[in-house]
Amino acid sequence: MADEKMRKRLTIDRELNEKVKSKAKQRNISSDLFIEEAISFYIEYEQNHTHDDNIYTKRINELTKEIELMRHEYATLNQALISRLDTILEYQGPTNYL
Repeated sequence: MADEKMRKRLTIDRELNEKVKSKAKQRNISSDLFIEEAISFYIEYEQNHTHDDNIYTKRINELTKEIELMRHEYATLNQALISRLDTILEYQGPTNYL
């Protein structure tokens, strides 16, 4: 009982199977071993990094939204200022009665 491996059935589409075969061939390992390593890597990654990634991703999304709101507000204020300056220049401009 030194080898505690179980045989699991896995259903994947042909395209993914071809990718698995080619990656396993590149690494000179069997497809089963490649799938086992990929699953182990994924589970470990999910346990260790998902929480941090989600926090940072959420914060970056919040900051991006705030920046977009600031850009919009700046553009609106800029347009209002230009409009006011145009109005002032119209009042102070030379009169053309002729």
